[in-house]
Amino acid sequence: LRTIEDSLGQNHPSAIKYIYDLGFFYLQTGRPKEAKDLVERVHLHYSADGTETLDLARALKLLGVLSGKERKYSDAELYYKRALAIVNTTGDTTSGIGADILNNLGLIYYEQGRYEEAIEMYKSALLKLQDRYGLISVQLDPTLSNLAWALWKSGKSVEAIGLWQRRLEMYGRLSDQYV
Repeated sequence: LRTIEDSLGQNHPSAIKYIYDLGFFYLQTGRPKEAKDLVERVHLHYSADGTETLDLARALKLLGVLSGKERKYSDAELYYKRALAIVNTTGDTTSGIGADILNNLGLIYYEQGRYEEAIEMYKSALLKLQDRYGLISVQLDPTLSNLAWALWKSGKSVEAIGLWQRRLEMYGRLSDQYV
């Protein structure tokens, strides 16, 4: 990191991208403290000029993930909502970050026992994913599963079972494509 910052400068776009990627790597490898320090630097960089970009939304999303892992749910919710507002403002429909944020917000609500709010987020995420990937795609599976569990927890077992059946049918159709 120091070598990149020394050669390119601390605020060079490639250096900022590297810092973000390193923060993501630290998160994935169980080093949340190091990840948070780096992602906060990225967040400060993208927030400095007041321009709300998808890069800022990505940093906010990652800060939401980190806050959720620390069980700082109110912080995570704020990060996700701000990131989602930016995504909606930019009109982004191609990156998939909106669905990720909605799914993650659903996870935060689910962990707090706020099942109705989780269901709402998962349904919104699923609509975005279906628009992007169609009705039959492995990309839908995590959100379908999350939605089914939230429905189950909220006492809507018939709907939950229907989603689990849909997942099985989806995998059956997908496996037929590869036989």
